Amino acid sequence: MATKRVVDLVFLVDVTGSMSPCIDGLKESIDRFFAYLTDEAGNTCAIKDWRAKVVGYRDVAFDKENWLEDNPFVRTTEEVHGQLTQLTAKGGGDEPESLLDALLTLADMGEAGLQDGDDPNKWRARSQATRAVVVFSDATYHPEAALEKYAGCTYLDVARKIMEQRIILELITPVNPADAKVPQEAFAKCYEDLAMADKAEYCPLYTEQGEAFPFSEIPEHMGVFQRFVEQLAKTLSASAEPIEL
Repeated sequence: MATKRVVDLVFLVDVTGSMSPCIDGLKESIDRFFAYLTDEAGNTCAIKDWRAKVVGYRDVAFDKENWLEDNPFVRTTEEVHGQLTQLTAKGGGDEPESLLDALLTLADMGEAGLQDGDDPNKWRARSQATRAVVVFSDATYHPEAALEKYAGCTYLDVARKIMEQRIILELITPVNPADAKVPQEAFAKCYEDLAMADKAEYCPLYTEQGEAFPFSEIPEHMGVFQRFVEQLAKTLSASAEPIEL
């Protein structure tokens, strides 16, 4: 039988006010990400069939009904760019933000049955596609989820849910939080805790010289960031299990 690699991919982006300087930098990096992800000549694990969507999150308590900006899965780079362009970095109040609520919401997106076809608002069946969520954030998260459905859930519950749904989780942050009042050790620990899930990885950003840089400086370090995203694409494509046709 012929095989192809199939991925459903979510870019989960912190869109609180501190992220406004870097939204354009994230958008600029997506072209290279998808170019490598689908490059059959340069990537022996190239993805033949992918869907992606951009989801923005803020703070459930501060932003109320506007805390989550969701989108359907799409199949072209242009549509992904369109979703990212529509995101507006605002709100959020002070740290922390509602990353746990956002991850639980995505994990519970639902799964289209094999007979249902391609539902843009649900994951494809786990037997049909690898699932991945790539998080971009410069802030800590609340230690417990706030939505009524998930009230009291901690990073341990999120890690279990991520593993249960077989989701590859990539956590991309600056080395230091945007809020200087937040200790770097506490910031790093919250993402290290989430990365305990199987197939999860915490990726703080450094230059080639080993220097930390904030998301706001992505445009100044676009070469470094693009190479980082290219490696991320390689990791995802290698992780995607071939599906028999």
